[in-house]
Amino acid sequence: MNLPGFAAEIEQIVESAYGDVVALIEGRSGRESALSSEKVRALNRFGAGLRENEKIEIPDRTSGKVVSFDANRRKQLIMGARETYQTRFEGIGELIGTRIKNEYEGSITVRTAEHDDIDIPVDPRQIKEEFDGSLKQDVQFELLVELDSQDRFRRVADVFEIAVVDSELGAALSRCRVRLDELRALSAGWHDGSGLQITDSALKAAELFLAKRTSYCAVLRLFPTEAGGILVDFERGGWDYSVEFSAAGGVEFYGIEIDGSGELEPKEFDFVDQDFLSAFDSRMSTNG
Repeated sequence: MNLPGFAAEIEQIVESAYGDVVALIEGRSGRESALSSEKVRALNRFGAGLRENEKIEIPDRTSGKVVSFDANRRKQLIMGARETYQTRFEGIGELIGTRIKNEYEGSITVRTAEHDDIDIPVDPRQIKEEFDGSLKQDVQFELLVELDSQDRFRRVADVFEIAVVDSELGAALSRCRVRLDELRALSAGWHDGSGLQITDSALKAAELFLAKRTSYCAVLRLFPTEAGGILVDFERGGWDYSVEFSAAGGVEFYGIEIDGSGELEPKEFDFVDQDFLSAFDSRMSTNG
């Protein structure tokens, strides 16, 4: 409307740019490393809030095909042009320190399973009201963090939510952690002379699962496997589910219907990664 006589040209430009974005996401352009710093900054904002089991679907207006933009594809595109990328990070950690610099600046230090100790900026008033006196307690967080190409933590870019875990959920998580410590203490031969010692890889995978899906801790039952892994069993929505962590840290997810003949065939995953969490969440929302 403000550029009379240019409507057709502008439409063509927008359509062309849209097509370039679709081609870039789909991987047809092969020009990830050629992205300018301005485009990378824009891409670092686009989709930064994507959770591990979420994706953005964008239709190709030429072919009608839909391309998907998830956290993994986003990382590939950004890392092709720079050394770090930003992504959502949520979980539970232990509060090990607080710091108030002045009336406007403050931070807390949280020990996490994935990135060790991280400093999270928090308003000094929130520190005084919620975190003072809460050392060694669990903190639930949802953050935007900056990671390098090896997924090593660099800094917290934004804080979406952070709070001390409520007592009921904290008690359930504590019970599961105590059980993991019991499994960690088992010596080789724990099962009538057989049974391997539980590996660090299996323990790490189980700990990460608890941190990522803490809301299920109240119903989880944890057992050792003779092969040095950990079996997590729980009932939900008329189904008996099992999540088995191998000695190498891999994951197998399966289940059976308690009062029926339904069966969830075993699905294998390399670790407690996006693929596993997406499959787990999808199953819980459908038959949980």
